[in-house]
Amino acid sequence: MSTKRNGRDLWWDALKDFLDAGRYWTLGVVLLFVGLIAYLIVVYGLPAVRNAVISEAVGSLGVTAWHEAGFDGRGERVGLIAVGFENYRRLVYRELPGYWSIDRHHFGSASDEPLDPLALRRGTALGEVLFDILPRSGAEFYSCGGGLDSVVESLGRAASGYPTVTLLSCDLGFGLPRSEIDRLEGWIGRMRRHRYLIVVPICGPGATVSCCVPSAWTVGAVVGPEHTPMDPPHLGTPDFVAPGTAPTVTFGRRVTDGVYPLAGADVAAAYVAAVAALVWQAYPKMTIDELEAYLAEHAIDLGEPGFDNVYGHGLVRLPAPPSGD
Repeated sequence: MSTKRNGRDLWWDALKDFLDAGRYWTLGVVLLFVGLIAYLIVVYGLPAVRNAVISEAVGSLGVTAWHEAGFDGRGERVGLIAVGFENYRRLVYRELPGYWSIDRHHFGSASDEPLDPLALRRGTALGEVLFDILPRSGAEFYSCGGGLDSVVESLGRAASGYPTVTLLSCDLGFGLPRSEIDRLEGWIGRMRRHRYLIVVPICGPGATVSCCVPSAWTVGAVVGPEHTPMDPPHLGTPDFVAPGTAPTVTFGRRVTDGVYPLAGADVAAAYVAAVAALVWQAYPKMTIDELEAYLAEHAIDLGEPGFDNVYGHGLVRLPAPPSGD
């Protein structure tokens, strides 16, 4: 015996049929929306979420005004060569940019000598320093475990067309004979001719590169209100100096005698490398020589008037940002 159905039941059945058929449309719309969000993240990136530590040097270097004018490193890529980047993933979207903005590479075998645990995290801490100034930049992180060969291999990867500014860390400490210095100079010289800037701390690698590789920018560290040099004078003459200590999540923020746990000439070099990338964002047609002249013109002259053996061109300081007209 058939059951007579009223009009309300028929309408309800029709609505259920429509909803069942529309599931595919709904799924398609959701997937399209997710794909659009992913595309926007890849193309434009996400700002680093600043919920922990920002170095006060961001203000003292004149960077804050550039950020307010819209210069934040977008479109630039910086390279960082260090022994290790331990725990960097936990800082993504906090102190470092998003996963889509960071490429990680490893070169060379692990050293036979036990590594200082701090060295394994120093690359991560230096990354924090870089992205205080370049929150929307991309990054290439190069872990080097095998001495000069791995550094040269990293430089070769950088020369393939990715970062425009590459920083070498102090923890890459190794002695370099004259032949190896010439080899490294050859690589850095070729990169400079193709507008790839290499920035090295005056302390390394091996306290020899900074003295003997003229194609790279060499940076010394200063500390305190008197801008006292942190590096022994025998290590050579820097091109620029910058603050040599910074608060970080990785190493902490406790100050001892005016110095944070992360300190050294590679901290200063990270500031200079990031400032250089920021200027290149504003003036993308500048050559490396023009960029050096620009920063030298606006640097704070310290020590003897003009260029000197202790402070080089002086303390890096950005002028007012361009108006964008």
